[in-house]
Order: sequence, then C-alpha cells, then structure tokens
Amino acid sequence: MNFSFPLFVLIFWMLFLGQVLPGQEHQANQDQRDESAQRAALLSCNELLDPQSSPPAGKSGDLGFASENVDLLARLSLDELVPNNPAVRGSGIWGWTDANGNQYALVGLSNATVFVDITLPQRPVVLGRLPSAQGNSSWREIQVYRSRAFIVAAGSENSEHGIQVFDLKQLRQPSPSSIFKHNHLLTEIGHARGMAINQRSGFGYVYGSPSLYSKGGLIALDLKNDGFQPEIVGVFPDVGEVTSVQVVTYHGPDRLRWGREFAICLCGSALITVDVTDKRAMKIISKVELPESAFAHHGWLSEDHSFLFMCDKLDEKISDQEFTKTPSSIPSSGFTRTHVWSMKSLDNPDYLGQIEGNRRGVDHRVFVSGEFIFQANFTGGLSVLDGSEAQLLRHVELGHFDTYPQSEDLSFNGAWSVFPFFSSGVIVVSDRQNGLFVLRFTPL
Repeated sequence: MNFSFPLFVLIFWMLFLGQVLPGQEHQANQDQRDESAQRAALLSCNELLDPQSSPPAGKSGDLGFASENVDLLARLSLDELVPNNPAVRGSGIWGWTDANGNQYALVGLSNATVFVDITLPQRPVVLGRLPSAQGNSSWREIQVYRSRAFIVAAGSENSEHGIQVFDLKQLRQPSPSSIFKHNHLLTEIGHARGMAINQRSGFGYVYGSPSLYSKGGLIALDLKNDGFQPEIVGVFPDVGEVTSVQVVTYHGPDRLRWGREFAICLCGSALITVDVTDKRAMKIISKVELPESAFAHHGWLSEDHSFLFMCDKLDEKISDQEFTKTPSSIPSSGFTRTHVWSMKSLDNPDYLGQIEGNRRGVDHRVFVSGEFIFQANFTGGLSVLDGSEAQLLRHVELGHFDTYPQSEDLSFNGAWSVFPFFSSGVIVVSDRQNGLFVLRFTPL
C-alpha cells in the first residue's frame, strides 16, 4: 500500500503518541473534519455557480411570472442591462435615494455594475455601467454610504480587483448609456466576498478576503471622510472565514450594551458575535455552533435586535442525489428553510429552530424591513414572510414573486438578492438569468 508522506506522519503520531495526548488528538481530528466539511461545502457552491449553468431569458415580457400580493412594475433583461453579452449573469443588488428623492437600483453583474433610475418604477432607465476592475465574477456586491458606492468582487479571477469607490452623484446628469469610471480603487484589499456598512457609525467591514492577513475575517474601514479614499483602521482574523456580516449600533434587549457596535457574523458552521467598537481591539463575545446547518450563508436581525433570521445555502439540497458530497445528514424536502435565533443575550444566542416554507428553492439572501422578512430564494424567487409569526417558528407567507419560472430545481439559478429598503415601497430583485425586477409588495 502506498502512503503519502503527510499520511505516514499522521499514522506515526496516532500509533506512538495517541495514548499520551488522546484529548488533543481527538480535537485535532475534529478540527480537521470541520475544516474539510466547510471546504467541501464551499467547493460545491463554486461548482454550482458556473456562469453557464442556465441560459438567460430574453427581453421583458416573454416569460410568465407567477405572483401573490407582489406586483411586477417593470423588468429589464440582462441583454437590456448589458447588450450583446450572452455570458453575463446577475449578482448582488443595492439601492440609493438621492437628495431629491430619486431612486436608483445598483445592479451587480458578472462583468460590471449597472445603474438604473427607477424613480418612475414602471419606466426604469439604464443610466450606464461601471466595468469590473478586474475579470469577471459570479459574486459582485455593492454597498452604499451617503452618496458613495463601494463595490467588491470575489473569485480567483479577481484576486486584485480591489474596492471600487464610485460617486453616485454622477448619476444625476449622465450621458445616455454612459461607461463610468470609479473615483478611487482601494488596492490594499484584493478580492472579497462582501462588505457590510453601519450607516450610524460610518464604518464599513470587508469580509471573506485573504488580504492584509485577515484570513477571511473582518477588515474595518473608516468611511466618514468626504473624499473617496476609505481608511483601513483595523483587521480581525480571529473570527475565521466569514460568509455574512451585519454590523449594527446595538439597541436591543441588553441595555448595558446599548450604543456599542457589534458585527453579527456567519462563518459556515458558526454564529459569531464580535464587539467592533474599538477597531484596534475587536473581540469575540460569543461563538455558537449551528445545530442544524450545512452552510450558514446570510442573516439579518429584526429591527429591535431581538431575533436573527438566517439562510443556509445548502440545507435544502441535502437529500438530492447530485449533492451527496455535502458533509451533513440533515434530511430535506427541498423546500426553503429559514433558521431563527433569539439574540436577547448577545453572550449566549439561542437557536430556536427552523421554519420550512411551502416552495422549493435554495434561500440565498434574507433582509428585514419593518415587520416583514424578504427572502431571495434562487429558483424559488422572492418570498415575503410575516416577521412576527417567524419569531414563533410559524411560516406565514404574505407575498411571493417567481423571478425564475424556468425551473423549480435546487440549483443556484434565479433570484440572487433583494433590496427592500426604498421608502416608496418599491422592491428590486436581481436574478442571475432574468435580470432586474422592479416590484411592489401589496399585502392584503
């Protein structure tokens, strides 16, 4: 039998030192299994995000979109966003409202960020695009602070993409179909999975990047200066590889912590709460392993900071034969699952359980606006849930819009993300194949 050298060394230690350090050996093996499980989950995600996984739909109006209590105001196909580029796919989305009340959708695509004026939501106007700083990416995410957009991209083709900083005030007087340039490119950070911004504090937190020895953890940026060059003010690798972050100035049930800044981090198999008030001395205050999770991917707090609603990107797929590589034994019906946590004690978050939906799909992004939960569920489209019922582990769907009628399979095609925070009530959804949807939730 042929052994590789690392395996021979491992066997040697097991045979000769196993009796001396049994506890450490068990912990090392457990750590190795946990790391392998997370890497396998990430690999599976990457495989299923093949840009050619499903062809895009054509121009507006040629697909039938089922809906309940959600109105379609307008749709722009990928070809209308970026003409004559059949390989392009949709990605992240965010929104911005200028000082005059005009509203804009900031649409991430695999090769650019596209800016769309949706002030008249039934007549959206493409104002132009900002090309990628490097290569194409299945992950392009946008965040906004004041009138500046911050754009990151992930993937091996974007190892030196940096953070694009863009002055959104340019959108007020664009030339038709403008090709924009960024105002600044922060090159100290290469590629990143995403960025979270606390609007109250003026700090941003890049995550999922190997840059600055962060090991995929948090990189804190001060965004408050009036220019376009954010200042790097802290790096925190101890949290591990982060897949999702929401950063808030806390005003929840624990009054002793009011006013402090916390990052709520999902790290594949753990929920980690980090006190980031002091950017030079960030510290973990709690770390809880997720009891029913395959790959915790995105989460959002209730507006009173008492509950966390979480999406797991892989748990719906566990029972599929195509996904037998996933290191989990959680049975699945293929219907969406929303996981619920009590955050009434930041020192000891309590997992309450999961809510199973009534539609097949993989939940990818979840946001809370007021009493409603908005979920982008890939092939399952957009779902709007009653947040007060979800806190009681009851699934009450108040609205739905199927952005991807082509299929109900458990793939990563369809609705990538949703932005439900416009004061007008307009909602924008980005679909990987079917483009930009401008919607309005009309509860009964």
